[in-house]
Amino acid sequence: NIDWKAGTAQCLQHLQRNEEALALLDEVIEVRPTEPSYYLLQVSIYLSLNRLTDAITNLDLVRRLGKLDAENHLLLANLHLRSGSTRLARPVMMEALNMKKKPSLATALNVLTSVTQTRNWTLARDFSRALSKTFPEINDKKLKHQQRRLNALIDIDSGQNPARGAAVLEELIKSDPFDASSLLLLANYRRSEKRLEEAVMLLQQAGRVNGFAYQSYIELAKVYVDMTDYTKAIKVLDKALKIKSTDSIATYRKAILHLREASQEK
Repeated sequence: NIDWKAGTAQCLQHLQRNEEALALLDEVIEVRPTEPSYYLLQVSIYLSLNRLTDAITNLDLVRRLGKLDAENHLLLANLHLRSGSTRLARPVMMEALNMKKKPSLATALNVLTSVTQTRNWTLARDFSRALSKTFPEINDKKLKHQQRRLNALIDIDSGQNPARGAAVLEELIKSDPFDASSLLLLANYRRSEKRLEEAVMLLQQAGRVNGFAYQSYIELAKVYVDMTDYTKAIKVLDKALKIKSTDSIATYRKAILHLREASQEK
């Protein structure tokens, strides 16, 4: 009967009848409170409903039972990061890398990406170093490329070694001229150095990569504003607005129009 209820809950989840599935799983867990698979099935439903707190509660319970694997440790850490708690995420992240059966490098790099988005550079650097010790040799070229780009981002945005980070990005772009993420990162760094012409070329190159035109246009507009070329800034923003119209970008465009009018009056 319990196994039937668990199987039915899975079917209900696939049918997107999530509340019914959760109710059945509550009954199952009441009878078998130490079986991790039922809690993890609930986690997947909670995530589909964007109930992060409930998902965290379940994962932490399985962790305290000593039955949470490394991959789900990193899932728990990522949910803590999304909830704004780097303090709770840190021990879970490090614990995952110390487990006998390691998580996949791809999952670990995704967590490192999430850490960089919080701009907690101490945690990002510590986790990056731990990753390097756990995975001393990386044969997958794409994952190695991703790891180097993330380390370059940490070097630049933390301010600890921006020159080294920029040099790594140049190497990555040389090996893959269509690496739009590296192009955007290097362009932003060149902009901070006031090397605006280089930033323009990098952003134009990134904009040719499928899926990166919108972001490239936004960043390009900022560079043109720095160059006081307001007409070009407006033109690229118009291109961005054709891809995706947002109030914030429309407001930014109006501000640039005012700047152009003010400069013409002088």
